[in-house]
Amino acid sequence: MSQKINRLSNFELLRLVSMFLIVLHHYGVHGLVDETGTSLQSVGVGMLTSFGKSGVFLFVLIGSFFLVDKSFDCSRIINIISSTFFYSFLILFLGIVFFRNQITTMQIIRSIFFVPLNYWFVTDYIFLLLIIPFLNLLVKNLSRKNFETLLVIGLVFLFVFPSFFSSASEYSNIDIFAFLYCVTIYLKKYNICPNWSQGKLGICMVFLFLGIILSVYVISLYPNVTKDLSINTLFLTRTNSLLTLLFSLVCFLFFKGWDLGYNSTINVASKATLGIYLIHDNPIIRSLLWKAINNQQYHSLSETIIAGLFFSFLVYTCCLIIELIRIMCLNKVIEKVFLWLIPLDVRSKIDSRFK
Repeated sequence: MSQKINRLSNFELLRLVSMFLIVLHHYGVHGLVDETGTSLQSVGVGMLTSFGKSGVFLFVLIGSFFLVDKSFDCSRIINIISSTFFYSFLILFLGIVFFRNQITTMQIIRSIFFVPLNYWFVTDYIFLLLIIPFLNLLVKNLSRKNFETLLVIGLVFLFVFPSFFSSASEYSNIDIFAFLYCVTIYLKKYNICPNWSQGKLGICMVFLFLGIILSVYVISLYPNVTKDLSINTLFLTRTNSLLTLLFSLVCFLFFKGWDLGYNSTINVASKATLGIYLIHDNPIIRSLLWKAINNQQYHSLSETIIAGLFFSFLVYTCCLIIELIRIMCLNKVIEKVFLWLIPLDVRSKIDSRFK
């Protein structure tokens, strides 16, 4: 029963949405358009790109929500590493076979040392899993007032200062991930916004969405001012942006309160989200994929947005299908191999160490 409750489709749908936002982001940042430009093309790409960090935040918030009440289990990390290993080496092999002249020495090195070199998100997320037991110890005995003080300090230094001052220090993804995990603990422990209707959350989500779009458009209209302020089109939607955090939290709360029930199609598809990232953002795939799509060929605002949505959805769907095939055909075998490489007694010692 508890497993079914944990897998209600509201969060699984949000997981799928968050990964699509990440693919859209990569369409822009890894494409051929300079995001600091002032053409309608670069404005359109900026709009598509601006929700990528929110997608990352949502992915972390969802994962944290299900991890808050669970003890450390190193098999979670092993499963992530096994999937990452599979795609890193498979793509390297296919790249050498079919695109030998385009594969660089650095790409080979990054593929072999896939953690920490090939996938920053996997590396940082594994680090988060390792420090979660210590974060739990940190906040376990805090009163609500002290917990709120801790969150306010994190909010000010991680998001408020960097949002208003371009010269303010920007903090690492590890800092952000740890903060998001603590926020999730607070939301779950104190049941924040229980009286907020879905309508209110939906309105807030729409206004924040429009605010992000408007920020990209307005900043693009004043290139001289932004240049003097040392900011670019995506200044208000980057990792340390307060706007990004607020949009992510409101989306999370909206989907948390959405009684979607259980949908097997959504839940099966959501299992492929990490694989979508591992495939399309592999450095070898990345260097070939976005060059082939060539978003530089689209010039008007509408054409750029339509093309971005279409090609991002195409990439997203193809990667989803590939990952679902891997899960059905190879996942259990790969996981068993990695679990065999790390004996049960070793895993038990690791688990007890972190407990």
